[in-house]
Amino acid sequence: MIKANKSSHQKNRWQFFLFILTVSFLTALLMFLYHRDDQTEQSLTYFPDDPLLAFKSHETHLTFLPDSPYTLQWQVRSVLNTKSYLRQDVSFLFKDQQLIGILSNWRENTDVLEQQKTMAQHTSGYYEAISVHHAESHYPNGEIRGKETMSFDRLAVMKTSSGWEDFKIPETDQQERWIKEKFHTFSLKQQALLSQAAHKYHIDLNQYIAFPLSHIHIYDHEPLPGLSQEATHKTISRLWEGLYKDYALGVHITSDDIRTPIGSTVPILLFDKNESHLLVIIQLSSGEIVLLKQKIEP
Repeated sequence: MIKANKSSHQKNRWQFFLFILTVSFLTALLMFLYHRDDQTEQSLTYFPDDPLLAFKSHETHLTFLPDSPYTLQWQVRSVLNTKSYLRQDVSFLFKDQQLIGILSNWRENTDVLEQQKTMAQHTSGYYEAISVHHAESHYPNGEIRGKETMSFDRLAVMKTSSGWEDFKIPETDQQERWIKEKFHTFSLKQQALLSQAAHKYHIDLNQYIAFPLSHIHIYDHEPLPGLSQEATHKTISRLWEGLYKDYALGVHITSDDIRTPIGSTVPILLFDKNESHLLVIIQLSSGEIVLLKQKIEP
């Protein structure tokens, strides 16, 4: 009887040990898979261009929907010519040059990505949405290549005595005056921000060409000054990689102090006339000015 009880006790210990081992293995596996997916989601990585990939369509749309008082519909869609290992689209929405929303979506083994958001609005404003569409292909030899393009849309919503008016290009004298006043205000604010940033970070603004992030889509088909189209594409793709990591996912003041980008100004890009680097100037909703830097590689 004593031997039987001892044997039973040892068997129970082994069963308990195997149970703990199995639970630990499953927990580690789940944590690994979660970490892998989280890392995939939280990275938009530049890879050399894949000539076999092409976007059949890529669109960003802003639409006015009459409501009380009105709703803004924000849509982002892209279609690749084939399914790819990873697809990701990221879009920033600015109202009067302040960030009010971010759309981000990624999927594996797909060719189509679609996103949509509606936002209730109560005041007039000039809306701009800039999007990057990203794809990755992984080959059996371990090579990874990518494809990126951009899309953009704008929409003005103006309050009048008869109600709301929306337009993309002004058609009346009243709309023309309204948009000119908006752009004049934007210009003054950007000049003030550049002046503050130059003083804080000792930047010689004469050495740079400045433009807001919302204008970067024009360089999908035009080269940056002094660069080839290929070098321009590589530079902008790396810029989006940095903006996703250090802007969309939070602005890093320190390793422990990460701020939301919502409410910040549209990033102002400073392109070095010597073609060596890009500076990105961002003013957070708190008023703090942040500077990001990216080297331009040949």
